[in-house]
Amino acid sequence: MKKIVVWLIAALLLQFGIWGYLDRVIFAPSAAFTQPPDPTLAISYSYDKAYYSEISGHDLQIYSSLGHRLTRDISLKDNESVSYFSWLPDRNLALAGVSFDFTKTTTVSLLSIDPETNSQPVSPEVSGLALGARIESVAFSTKTNVTNILVKDRYGTAVYRTDANNYLRRLTLGDSHINRIASLRYQDTILYDDTVAGSVYAYVYGGRVAKVPLGTRQHYALIGTDQSDNVYLGELNNQKLVTAIFEGKINGDFTQIKSLDPAYPVNSIKVTYDGTISFS
Repeated sequence: MKKIVVWLIAALLLQFGIWGYLDRVIFAPSAAFTQPPDPTLAISYSYDKAYYSEISGHDLQIYSSLGHRLTRDISLKDNESVSYFSWLPDRNLALAGVSFDFTKTTTVSLLSIDPETNSQPVSPEVSGLALGARIESVAFSTKTNVTNILVKDRYGTAVYRTDANNYLRRLTLGDSHINRIASLRYQDTILYDDTVAGSVYAYVYGGRVAKVPLGTRQHYALIGTDQSDNVYLGELNNQKLVTAIFEGKINGDFTQIKSLDPAYPVNSIKVTYDGTISFS
């Protein structure tokens, strides 16, 4: 009698286990299934971590972090690729630099992506570029509504500017060896570096270009800017590695805030919107 009871309990448990599995897995609605981010993909989070992006092959997808819900799915063609992606530092809006490769030329476009709507603002587009041209970097100011786009091809670099009226033009900076650009938040000014001369310049819209002085130092590079319009410069040694970081204003009032030993490559140093310096 005792063995029969044990067998009955075992059978009931097995039956409940099977039905529980069927109910949770086989019969579960597919829409309710959520998948956390794949750590092997290129993932980027919005400023408040409310959304994240995944870029894989020709797919650019935006998810809500709450429940990992897919909110935007942008599929690119075989001749299209994403060369640049970033979230704005103070709102849930993403920017994606897309290249369209044709037979002999490339067209680049900067997409503005709202994670919750399918609305597509006018995208600045530059066509007729050398094959393989890519958007390398974007410097923007949400206060002035100005976006500067650094484009690179086999002939060098160029910077394009667009504003709230969607007026796109190439800036005459007199240099094709630009590694980095940055914008001031409260002033329509773009900063850029000349990698050959080892200097940093400020271009005020309207045509005025001035060298950003760093005391008596001869060779330095642009690290970036922060939300308070502080400028960060890196002093360079003979190997063009950064040995010290300075913080200040474009008028030349800089203070050394960090000494680096060993020295770091310029592109391995970044400054965030809140002024945090990071190394990679």
